This record gives sequence, structure tokens and C-alpha cells, in this order.
Amino acid sequence: MSLVHSNNSSIKQRVLRWYKKQQAIREMRSLPDHLLVDIGVQRDQIPALVNGMMARQSTWQDVPAQSASHSFASPQRHSS
Repeated sequence: MSLVHSNNSSIKQRVLRWYKKQQAIREMRSLPDHLLVDIGVQRDQIPALVNGMMARQSTWQDVPAQSASHSFASPQRHSS
């Protein structure tokens, strides 16, 4: 039974990932040309760009997050 549940979960994740990619592609394609030029993207690059971004995002999710106090804390000043 858990194998079936696992497969359903995997299928749901794949469909969700596909849907998010398609949504991002649609949104970027809806941008006017001058905005695409501003960000340095040509229309024919949009699908590859989105696929690359989504691939990187999925690897970011595999990396454990550090606590905010360690990654963004300002340096402490030591008095002399």
C-alpha cells in the first residue's frame, strides 16, 4: 500500500512541477519586449531559462537551510 501512495505522491509532484514551469513560461512570455531586453532575455530563451531555474530551485530544496542568525547576522564589534 505504501508503494502505491509513494507513486501517487511522486506523480503529483511531477505534475505540480510541470504546471509551475508552464505557468512561469506563460508569465515570462506575457512580458513586453522592452522588459525582456532589460533583463537580458530573448523570447526564444524563455523555456530553457525557466527549466534551468526550476532545476536549480529543486536542488536548493535538498540543501538544509541555515538559521538566519548564522547566515545574515551582522558582525559583532569587539570593544578594545
